Amino acid sequence: MKQLNLNGQEVLKLSMDLDNIKSNLADIFNKVYSKITYCASNLVDEETGKSVLAGNVDKLGMKCMATSNALITYLNVIKEFVDNQVKEYSASTEDAETSINNLISKIESLLGAVESGKIYLNSSSTSNDSSVFTDQTALQRGEKYQDNLPGKLATEQQYQAMDICYNFFKEKGLTEEQIAGILGNACNESGFDTNVVSADGGSFGIFQWLKARQPSEWQNMSEVPIETQLEYAWQEMQGAPCGGNITSVIDELRECTTVKQASDIFSIYFEGSQHLTPREHYSNVIYYYYSQK
Repeated sequence: MKQLNLNGQEVLKLSMDLDNIKSNLADIFNKVYSKITYCASNLVDEETGKSVLAGNVDKLGMKCMATSNALITYLNVIKEFVDNQVKEYSASTEDAETSINNLISKIESLLGAVESGKIYLNSSSTSNDSSVFTDQTALQRGEKYQDNLPGKLATEQQYQAMDICYNFFKEKGLTEEQIAGILGNACNESGFDTNVVSADGGSFGIFQWLKARQPSEWQNMSEVPIETQLEYAWQEMQGAPCGGNITSVIDELRECTTVKQASDIFSIYFEGSQHLTPREHYSNVIYYYYSQK
């Protein structure tokens, strides 16, 4: 009998996409919650209440319907992929079965979270994922990512700056996964060029702070040492600089057990960005870089 021709990279992509779907659903449901809260807080009289509700209920319904349709469409893509694999071959290997079972578990977890209403981002940060796609397992399989770094880090000074950042957060007691999540965001933002200015001239430094978030004494970024920037970032991490229903960025980070969790948490609550995929990529690259160094 032939063995199942399982495309491991494709399964991994589908698995990661499911995580992104969960994050997107969480964002949508959080916005729905905010709008409902806004409605409730404005029901001061009948006329005002009617006006507020009329302007928001239809929008909420459309968002929920669009979310449901997108989820169904994507689950059909996964079903088609698995069906094609099973139809072509008559037997499966243990690894193939494990990979598919892991994917199915992620789907069940996603649907369970939707059904129970427990899909908020900070509830996922405490999960302990022991699936075959965990960081340590991939590392043990010999997967190497450090060769991708030169595409973003062009000079020795950038690598040195990354090492300074790594050592800084290591001394703060963060795990390898948590550090990689932070550094992946910094890599995406600045490539560890401490003097870089955004194309529109509005963001500066290793984490590309907006002018409004910078200390008043930072008049010239070229004169602000990387150590000073890191200390200020650590200070900000004790709170929630981009808002959200959290106590502090550092509290959320310390609950993270995977690179993806740490990268996403830092992106959302420190950088204020929902563009998670490139940041996760750099975070994984850096995780493997330091793990094999």
